[in-house]
Amino acid sequence: MFKPINKRTAYKQVENQIREAIISQKLKFGERLPPEHDLAKLFNVSRTTIREAIRSLERSGLVSVRKGPGQGIIICDYTPEAITDNLELLIQIKNIPIEKVMEARILLEGEVARLAAERATKEQIKKIERSLTSISGRDIEDETERSLAFHLSVAEASQNELLLHLVVSLKQIIRRGAKQIFLSQRDSIQIKNMYHIDIFNSIKNREPELAKKLMIKHIASIKELFDVDVLEIDMANKK
Repeated sequence: MFKPINKRTAYKQVENQIREAIISQKLKFGERLPPEHDLAKLFNVSRTTIREAIRSLERSGLVSVRKGPGQGIIICDYTPEAITDNLELLIQIKNIPIEKVMEARILLEGEVARLAAERATKEQIKKIERSLTSISGRDIEDETERSLAFHLSVAEASQNELLLHLVVSLKQIIRRGAKQIFLSQRDSIQIKNMYHIDIFNSIKNREPELAKKLMIKHIASIKELFDVDVLEIDMANKK
């Protein structure tokens, strides 16, 4: 399965070969890679090079290194949570502000709503409608759960799996990183979530451009809450 490699950028070549084996499903979820010393012989590299390659694969969420009897280097199931974690890490490392993340959501979810209006099946339209039945929660946790259900249902109706995962990831990242803002702006968020009904109707009535316009207005209105809250925090810090 694996080939001996050149010593230059050795760890990257090892990583790429293992990555390709996972992508092509020659290595499947739950399978165990050979021990470190056996991998070093297979690739004709040092154990240090193998460790570096495995560390990189582990950061990507493709493998998990488990210590103890019967454990080892295990191939992971690449879940949406792994996408979220990696994207969140990129946002943190690059110090991308929450307003820019919201900006990305505006562009992404506007197009998702447009596609949903074009492609949604009858069952998917019913699912979006069900997510509206209790749109006003008693607390902010209920509200964000219901909001997530709505946006997830719309993304599913776009019939584009990649867009679905990106929508879920960005929404979860914002939820994790801005919980205090959600708490302080609870009433405003509940009001702005009423956009969901109009967005649903535009999807149900097969009005793609209207669905896109309404979704953009909805996410932009939420973004405004972050802009106000961040400004208030900055001003408080300057006092």
